[in-house]
Amino acid sequence: MSAIDHLPVDLADLQDIRLKLPEAKRLYEAKRKELDDLVEQVEYWGALVDILARLVGEEGIERPQPRAVGRARVYGGGYGVPVRPARQSAPGQEAAAEALERAGRPMGPSALYRFMLAEGMKAPSSANALGANLWAAERTGRVKKTPDGDYAPLTWEPEQKPLASDASGE
Repeated sequence: MSAIDHLPVDLADLQDIRLKLPEAKRLYEAKRKELDDLVEQVEYWGALVDILARLVGEEGIERPQPRAVGRARVYGGGYGVPVRPARQSAPGQEAAAEALERAGRPMGPSALYRFMLAEGMKAPSSANALGANLWAAERTGRVKKTPDGDYAPLTWEPEQKPLASDASGE
């Protein structure tokens, strides 16, 4: 088979469409099987290269997440309910989390951006870019979000304020 198989169909002729439809379905399923096999091979070789590189002290390769094509793909093979892989932090997320840890308190993206610049830390191009990094870092579990919408380091805990009745001594 060639890279792209051709199946000429006269779209104005319903009889030709009915005649060619089973062949089109067979070609589609064959290509889907080829794609599944290739995705499995790419995942295997990517994981192997990643492990080998790390064993010799090199950085592993960046492997993109598999794209969904039609049906939901289960990581590890087969079709069914998709399983979300563990997310990895990117360098921008790491920098944002480290800046929050250094600040030691919750901050919004704009305040954290100004803090990073004032402290001489490597900052992204804008507060908006930092906001995207913080959002992604929160999704990976590197930082947490406070009830008022700021981002906080994982070690931060809100202050326990005494109730009004406790403050009056009752």
